[in-house]
Amino acid sequence: MGEQIRAVGLQVILEYVWQRVVANKRRGVRTWVWIDEFSIMFNDGAGRTTHKSGEFFSKVYKRIRKYGGVPTAMTQNITEVLESSQARTFMKLENKGLGTAATRASIINALFAREYIAKKGKTIYPTEKGIFLIDNLPVAELKNAELTGEWEKRLHNISDGKEEYQKLIQDIEQNVRSWYETIAHSNSNTYTSKADQLSCPICGAKVIKGKFGYFCSSKKEKGCNFSIPAEICGKKISDTQALKLIEKGKTTVIKGFKAKSGKEFDAALKLDKTTGKIEFEFPKKKK
Repeated sequence: MGEQIRAVGLQVILEYVWQRVVANKRRGVRTWVWIDEFSIMFNDGAGRTTHKSGEFFSKVYKRIRKYGGVPTAMTQNITEVLESSQARTFMKLENKGLGTAATRASIINALFAREYIAKKGKTIYPTEKGIFLIDNLPVAELKNAELTGEWEKRLHNISDGKEEYQKLIQDIEQNVRSWYETIAHSNSNTYTSKADQLSCPICGAKVIKGKFGYFCSSKKEKGCNFSIPAEICGKKISDTQALKLIEKGKTTVIKGFKAKSGKEFDAALKLDKTTGKIEFEFPKKKK
């Protein structure tokens, strides 16, 4: 798209996305909107600021949240999207944005480990737990990229001999103490996942999620052996599939199971509520 009409084109696309969110809301469907390299909303491709598409993007982003949607945006060019001119200055550290590729990787891995984000195919999306955290965390600074930008700038100053390392550490420690007090005395809700409220379909006791899958908490007391392994026939069982199996007794067809022969096959998982065993249910072949 030519630079002269890029801003207009972006607004047209955003309007279409917004109308889809509205339509889904009417149908009772929650929309997840993924925007990659969203910095293009704020420039015309030649480094010139485009206020119109940027302003409209900000408005649509907020509207989506109000309509129960989940807008998610990523970019490495964070300098182009911060509204504060001071924050943009903080971020312009040799055009590297926030951190380095190495630090970004460790941060993303930590988000996966804590189950704040998940991956399906090539898509990364925020989990229910991650969305809850952002919505309920009472410390606004921890949800703002400007804070990271400020610390990056100060680290840059330290490397140039313009600031003392110990002063930065003292300020961070003071901030952490303040944030802890705010969080400890806040009235924010405590996150409870759907999995924490599940009952064993065999004996009715609480189901616990562990490292190796889901299992009944009354194994010792009642001898209940109900469990769902984290992996079946070489295929990892997702939380969504495990929840369906516990609540409904059956999953949808799961692709990619692997037999002992090495041959792959597709099947649904079905729970025998009498024995607690998990069985395969193969899709009917089309005639």
